[in-house]
Amino acid sequence: MSETFLELSDFAPHVGTVFMVPLREGGAYPLTLTRADALRRSGFSGGRSEPFDLRFQGPGPEYLPQQMHLLHHHVLGDQIISLVPLGPSPDGSHQYQATFD
Repeated sequence: MSETFLELSDFAPHVGTVFMVPLREGGAYPLTLTRADALRRSGFSGGRSEPFDLRFQGPGPEYLPQQMHLLHHHVLGDQIISLVPLGPSPDGSHQYQATFD
């Protein structure tokens, strides 16, 4: 069984667009993709051609916990991605990171 890996080139064209995270209690939490950056390759790539980092911004005061989340995008479809909250911004929004290596 072969595995399909998400790549930086999948996300880079969508910087500035919104991904929706469905919430258990109903509704959805919007995350705007603010950055998609290449990372330096470590000794182990895990089969990925290029490690990369994604940054998202979501509204406050509520935030998403660190865990795997389903993200829906109108072009990329549904992806399950591990998000790490980085904390609030001065404007009250919340920052999130997803690293693929």
